[in-house]
Amino acid sequence: MVLVYVRRESLLAVLGSVAIDTIELPCAVEEERLGGSGTFAALAAVLFHKPVSLIGIIGGDFPQKYIKLLNERGVQTDGIVRRDDISSFKWHGRYEQNLNRRETVSVTHEILMGFDPVVKGATSKADVVLLGNSAPSIQKKVLEQIPERRLVILDTMDIWIKNNKEELFSLFGLVDILLINDDEARLIYNEWNLVRVIERIREMSGVRCVIIKRGAEGVIAFLGGEYIALPAYPLSDVYDPTGAGDTFAGALAGCLANERRLDCRTLKKSLAYATVTASFCCQTCGADRFARVSREDVDKRFACLREMVCF
Repeated sequence: MVLVYVRRESLLAVLGSVAIDTIELPCAVEEERLGGSGTFAALAAVLFHKPVSLIGIIGGDFPQKYIKLLNERGVQTDGIVRRDDISSFKWHGRYEQNLNRRETVSVTHEILMGFDPVVKGATSKADVVLLGNSAPSIQKKVLEQIPERRLVILDTMDIWIKNNKEELFSLFGLVDILLINDDEARLIYNEWNLVRVIERIREMSGVRCVIIKRGAEGVIAFLGGEYIALPAYPLSDVYDPTGAGDTFAGALAGCLANERRLDCRTLKKSLAYATVTASFCCQTCGADRFARVSREDVDKRFACLREMVCF
């Protein structure tokens, strides 16, 4: 059993992008929606744990109403830097009919190029850190400024595996949980079998826990010599999967921040909560709409999932 002790009053620090999204879906076009890996993750995390501090950067054109929304939901935004001389991070994506694949139509990301995060105040003493999808160099800078961290979760994506592999791999040994999706896992070692990928990651880095998100096929995780596998929550209507992976990461971090140890029992419970929280994200568009989801909504769906997997 792997033990990682954290204080129940611990602060959860979330690093990630804060963005404005335009999304072309098979049935609609959604414009100027609140997006970003950090945004989705933080809004999911506060469903389970507070305080949550979001670390990111926005431009002068970022709507103040979205900062207000984050604050109203309990997300601390003191760690968000505002630069009035540059445009915010904006992403325009287009999904295929089955929503399984998407393409980037355009992206405005110059603001991220010059982002040099400075972690201040109570956030620098955070017990739990979620390094949301960001450049490995930025993730490392944030981690170095939180020396008293007790539990670190690392999320990433294919672009960093392809272009910054060595830098990304150097972070694996500094974190407790590595969180990737199935395509990213196979990309790391050009290996189709996910169990073999997990074994190789652990042999290479010694990371305590590896979690592989499999979208509609659920999740597989390894911790302390044991594997955990859970199905996805079945949905009859999927509107927009944007942010579902980030929502999963945030919910996972929020749940674990409330635990005093990381073991298979607490991980399984947290994975189940992360799974159902992400399912709500798939049924709406934009983090601003996802923010309407309540803990009561999540608990009801969690109970259904628990009933489904018990036998």
